[in-house]
Amino acid sequence: MKATPTQTRIQLKNILYCTDLSDAASTALPYVAGLARHFGSSVFALHVRPIVQPFVAPPFGEPMEPMIPGPTETEIREGILKELSGLSDTPNEVVIADGDVWLSVQTAIDEKKIDLIVLGTRGRTGLSKLVLGSVAEEILRRAPCAVLTVGPNAPSAPARGGEFSEILYATDFSPEASAAAPYAISLAQEFHANLTLLHVIPDLKVSDLATRTEVESAY
Repeated sequence: MKATPTQTRIQLKNILYCTDLSDAASTALPYVAGLARHFGSSVFALHVRPIVQPFVAPPFGEPMEPMIPGPTETEIREGILKELSGLSDTPNEVVIADGDVWLSVQTAIDEKKIDLIVLGTRGRTGLSKLVLGSVAEEILRRAPCAVLTVGPNAPSAPARGGEFSEILYATDFSPEASAAAPYAISLAQEFHANLTLLHVIPDLKVSDLATRTEVESAY
C-alpha cells in the first residue's frame, strides 16, 4: 500500500451542517463547532423543505385528510439560528432550500465550496424529512467531499467540546478505504489524538489452503 504523506494537512474552510431541526440532527452540532473553531471554518446550515402536494379531494370513497402545512421559512430560520447560537464566534449562514435533498446538498457543495458535510443520523428508526436514514446513505455515496455522520448513540455533550482524542481508522486496504487515510492522519495530528488502525482478518475455513498464521504474517 502506498504510504500517505503525514505532513499533508487537510483544509476545512467551509463546513455544511445538514439539519431538519430534530434532536438527532442537533447531535452533530458539537462536532461542527469543534471542527469549525479548530480549523477557522465557516459553517453553512442547510435545511431542505419537502414539496407539499396540493390537497385534492377524491371523487369517491372517504374524504382525505388535508396535509398540515409545515413551518414557515421565518420559523425555520429562527429555529436554525437558535441551533447555531453556540457558534456566535464562528462565521455561519443559514441556507433554506426546497425539493430534492441531494440536489440541494449538491448545489450547496458547489456554491459554498464545501470541504466537509456533517449530519446526524437516526440509525434504524426509518426515514425522516431531511438527511436521516437512506438519504444520509445517498449523501455518503455521492458527495465529492468528506462526510462526517454522527450516530444516535454519540454523546450530545462530547468531551473536549467536540474535539478528538481517540481516532479509529478501519481499513481493508482498498482504494476506497485508503481515501480516508489522509483525514485520519491529519485529524490525529491536529488534535494530538491517538490513532488506531483496524483491519479485520475474516475467519478462515478448514478447507482454505493458507493457515491463519500465514495470512497474518503476510500483513
